[in-house]
Amino acid sequence: MKYCYYNGRIIPENQAKISLEDIGILRGYGLFETLRTYYGRPFLVSEHFQRLQKGADFLNIHLPFKEKDITPILLELLQKNHYKEAVFRLIITGGKIKNNLAFDSRKPTSYILTRKITHYPPSYYQKGIKLITHSYQRRHSAIKTTDYLEAVLLQRKLKQKNSFEPLYVHDGYILECATSNFFLFQGNNLLTPKNHILKGITRNFVLQLAQPYFNPLERDIKIEEIAKATECFITATNKEIMPVTQIDNHQIGTGKPGPNTRFLIKKFHETISRLFSI
Repeated sequence: MKYCYYNGRIIPENQAKISLEDIGILRGYGLFETLRTYYGRPFLVSEHFQRLQKGADFLNIHLPFKEKDITPILLELLQKNHYKEAVFRLIITGGKIKNNLAFDSRKPTSYILTRKITHYPPSYYQKGIKLITHSYQRRHSAIKTTDYLEAVLLQRKLKQKNSFEPLYVHDGYILECATSNFFLFQGNNLLTPKNHILKGITRNFVLQLAQPYFNPLERDIKIEEIAKATECFITATNKEIMPVTQIDNHQIGTGKPGPNTRFLIKKFHETISRLFSI
């Protein structure tokens, strides 16, 4: 039996009942965060909560828990579900709809799902992945909403093109992937888009990680700069740092994960071990 957090209580998932009139279902009005554990402990909880709070303020949704409440809830879910490691999905909606589009901001629907971590094939990190560019810019991109309509619609095309993710571009500039942030190296300069994106928690962690070794730059990046890239990679909670070796028909660098990307992957894992004193 799987357990979830639902509106203030930890209960079996099959007992959680969301209203058919929930504005998150009827109007797609909601937020979420994805966290994971390392060595049985939730990672970057404060950063995820702060982003969730920012989104809730924007959508005028009252969060029913405080930052200090999150880690104990996640640890209890980890124990109740008998997982050593897990991914958590925190979902907040505006709750039951009122008068077509209105809702009570003080009565949100909140739940947390717990799932065993699914690891991507080692070949993705050893050989790299392919992205395809797609013209699209998310609305309200600074907050993590539940609106992933474009990403879902693109799944068939990704399969046809044998690609891992779409790389969103708009008005001549690179933005982000559907569920990841994008980085490219030009020599020792590590570039990542700055505007019109969701600034990922892992993205920010990697920027700090890279600071002593490279020249990290957050700025607008033109699509043509892909041709100048010596290496590329994407970041996300469930992907960490994943090398990109092809974008559309263009090979990145040598067509293999580059030394800088491999170095950052190594430093990422070393830092995780050090943070958790392993």
